[in-house]
Amino acid sequence: MVDIGCGAGGLYAITESLGVKYIGYDYAPAAIDVATKHWGPNLFFVKDYEDLTPNDINDDDIVVANALCDVLPNGDKCFERLLDLNAKQLLILRVR
Repeated sequence: MVDIGCGAGGLYAITESLGVKYIGYDYAPAAIDVATKHWGPNLFFVKDYEDLTPNDINDDDIVVANALCDVLPNGDKCFERLLDLNAKQLLILRVR
């Protein structure tokens, strides 16, 4: 699973308990620092969703964006960018 906008890595707890491979991306270095300190290295990376490419998601089965597009000023642009990644499965969770 690729978690775009992973923040402090809350979804990792669920995936870890299920044995699911996980990688998280967030634009905020502070959030990635917290996630790495709490969950460990080599799981979380600083990268803005706009800079992700299909290579960043590789052949992972699912890409998750948990409220990402809701907190950005241009939600439509966010949706379009996520679709451009050509993920096998894309789960976009909303908070509004």
